[in-house]
Amino acid sequence: MPPRRRAAPAPAGAPGPTDADPAPDTPDASAIPDALSSEDPTMAYPTSVNSQITDAVTQANVKVVGEAPAMALGSLYQSAAHSLGIMFENAVTAQQNQNIMAQAATTQGVIALYRFSGLPPPPSAAPRSGEGADGA
Repeated sequence: MPPRRRAAPAPAGAPGPTDADPAPDTPDASAIPDALSSEDPTMAYPTSVNSQITDAVTQANVKVVGEAPAMALGSLYQSAAHSLGIMFENAVTAQQNQNIMAQAATTQGVIALYRFSGLPPPPSAAPRSGEGADGA
């Protein structure tokens, strides 16, 4: 926030504010209560219960501020653990896909060996002509 500028002093002889015409935003000094007196109607009266409430609120605020670093680290550790779990899930999926590709490549290699070696082709899983779906 920029500092407030002071108004330039009025030239000599210019009309200025008088005691009879105070500025509307200037409070009367007698209307401002003393901060240390108990005459201020907005402040609670100093009783033993009021000090206990003040202490309880202060302790709650200190507790929240004191726990902030632990909560931040807990959140960080949870995020790291979640990321690590996702990383392991992705690693398992990649390994499964690699195994599927290895089995498919092995199958293709065996089919190529049967095709070019002059051996009869491997038995087919399709039913032979004349046989039903139940194999009889």
